Amino acid sequence: MDQTKVLIVGAGPTGLVLALWLTKAGIPIRIIDKTDKPGTTSRAMVMHARNLEFYHQLGIDQMAIDGGLEMKTINLWIRGKQAARFTIGDFGVHYSPYPYVLIFPQDRQEQLLIEELGKLGVAVERNTELLSFEITDNGIDAQLSKEGILENCMSLFLAGCDGAHSSVRKGLNIGFEGGTYSHTFFVADIKASGPAANGEMHAALDSSDFMIIFPMKGDANMRLVGDMNQEQENNPDLVWEDVRKDILSRLKLDVEMVNWFSSYRVHHRVASQFRQKNVFLLGDAAHIHSPVGGQGMNTGIGDAVNLAWKLASVINRQANENLLDTYETERIPFAIKLVGSTDRAFSFVSAKGVFATQVRLRLVPVILPILFRFASFKRLMFRTVSQISIRYPHSFLSSGQAGKLKGGDRLPWVQTIHNFEPLVSRQWQVHCYGRPTTALSDLLSEKNIPLYIFDWKPEAETAGYLRDAIYIVRPDGYIGLADEAGDIVKISAYCDTHILHDKLNEMEVHHHPDLHHKKKNFREYFLEFLMIFLAVTLGFIAENVRESISDRRKEKEYVESLMQDLKSDIAKSGETVDAVNDQMHGLDTLEVLLTPEVNKNDSEVYTCYRQSGSLFNENTMSFSDRTITQLFSSGNMRLFRKQSISDQITDYYSSIKRADAQKQYYKEYFQKCLALTQEIYEFDAFHSRIDPKGNVILPVLRYGKFHITNTNASDLKKFKSTIDITKRIIGSYRNHIKYLNLHADSLLIFLKKEYE
Repeated sequence: MDQTKVLIVGAGPTGLVLALWLTKAGIPIRIIDKTDKPGTTSRAMVMHARNLEFYHQLGIDQMAIDGGLEMKTINLWIRGKQAARFTIGDFGVHYSPYPYVLIFPQDRQEQLLIEELGKLGVAVERNTELLSFEITDNGIDAQLSKEGILENCMSLFLAGCDGAHSSVRKGLNIGFEGGTYSHTFFVADIKASGPAANGEMHAALDSSDFMIIFPMKGDANMRLVGDMNQEQENNPDLVWEDVRKDILSRLKLDVEMVNWFSSYRVHHRVASQFRQKNVFLLGDAAHIHSPVGGQGMNTGIGDAVNLAWKLASVINRQANENLLDTYETERIPFAIKLVGSTDRAFSFVSAKGVFATQVRLRLVPVILPILFRFASFKRLMFRTVSQISIRYPHSFLSSGQAGKLKGGDRLPWVQTIHNFEPLVSRQWQVHCYGRPTTALSDLLSEKNIPLYIFDWKPEAETAGYLRDAIYIVRPDGYIGLADEAGDIVKISAYCDTHILHDKLNEMEVHHHPDLHHKKKNFREYFLEFLMIFLAVTLGFIAENVRESISDRRKEKEYVESLMQDLKSDIAKSGETVDAVNDQMHGLDTLEVLLTPEVNKNDSEVYTCYRQSGSLFNENTMSFSDRTITQLFSSGNMRLFRKQSISDQITDYYSSIKRADAQKQYYKEYFQKCLALTQEIYEFDAFHSRIDPKGNVILPVLRYGKFHITNTNASDLKKFKSTIDITKRIIGSYRNHIKYLNLHADSLLIFLKKEYE
């Protein structure tokens, strides 16, 4: 019997970290991937501090550091001139053991994780694709294709780590709302020489484009990321020669070899759900966003760690199953916030136009060096980009406050007392910075929950801890409960609710000498506040002006397109009304054919039949609604500067929808009428004659006397009733088309007046 507890679909960093954490927790897993081998190229380049902290818990942080490149300096270039050089290696020196950005490409990271899984006896199953799955009372029944051979896999849980085109997400029919940026970007691995090939990171801004240069391990190796020429954006077969070389020329960067090149569009989307019963979405399957800040791969790994310990706890019966509810409630808010913030930053960096150019080339080189002088700005930058500021305050696992720390906060690092070392157990634990009560020690000993006691240090107070307070720490290093009084009843209740496992690690005690802490004075706080306020204000103004310019351009484009659609609708509606009038006349003729006197007279039947010919053409209208549908589906109705414009467009859109609804009734009764016509009359008694020149001559009798094939009174009454109903429906549709013709004409005149 298959003992798989978790089936993981997708062997990127997200799926591999999930697999590694679960395997170390003793959970039997399968990890599959439809590719035949790991990737050898990647766009994801950097690892941030929070993920290196997670890797420390897995025991692989030093391997990643040894395989990567610590990035501690960023250079800013403006039109080929070096405008600034920022040392960023000290930004987070007091906040994390990893106060830098690690350049560690995704393909190398995957290789490391695969090797670690291999040491534990787990291999990625390649050429294996998830075809379908069903959620049952016993878990997940998945159908796989492994190297072309079909097989079933039963598991308790299914984790979709299979990227932006996730088959798991599609199988759940979960929405993936968002959009795609208009720009096309490129990524290239090159060998080059020049001032920017110095093993540091470089960001180059120009009047029309930008480029980021990442150093890579090896002699003169680097990764380039930039945007393509606008003229090339719709070219599906872009190559390195299509890249604009202006920035490279100004940087005096001599490209000796291009090892790899790719182009791509950037998306920003978030799944409407991250969980459906026993199926979960992680990483790009759940959220994709712009590459600003290198957050994508790091966020996926954060998803994996958040879910992994919860799955392990539930499967090992160390927690109630409702613990799994917290995965979605904790990760979705962060994903939405991340997509929004990277979207704004990316839009500003990649914006075109005079204002955006001036801001990038003139304002940024002046403001950034000033901001980087302030410790508060550097702290803000590090905490945001490194993801150590991620919090889960609204999770039902988060409770209480002690000092500056609340339930849901990441456990702050204190270098002098090594308080991150116990986290390698990846189990619930309790921290006390000072002295816990005997009653608390006895309680935790009884419940088999390890207690770690750290000597009180001034650095602990700086980090936000309260002396002698109690902090219950989750397996992923976040605070579950913070209690300043060490309330036994409260702590016991929390443990009984959320921690059900057996005895874990033995309690450890660390002692270190006291250090002194210097508090900031008012002047320092005021300057920090002032600079943060200035930075945020300038950014807000720049972003809003850029958005305003862009919005006005989009508004004009939408109006021009909508006016063309309206002109087309006006012409088509006139033709449709004429055709429907002919059809109404054809229906009148069919009614005449029901009259017994007419049926006895061949010449009159012949005449009526000729006149009923227009009945056999369906005359519905398809509106030119592409533009108006885009306006509503994309939310861009907000672009119109006057409410009256939005209101009139909305009214017209509603009229179109009503007409479309009527069209369905029209088609339904039109078909009924035709079917009954064939049932009652033998119209094939006539045929059309064509003269030698190819002209159609009026129908003539082919043989015999024309007659009604069904003379049943009930059927004839039913037929007449069907004709009456059809006439009313088609008549109503015709009248609505007439109204829409007038409505479209009125809206067209209104838009011309507003946008003259």
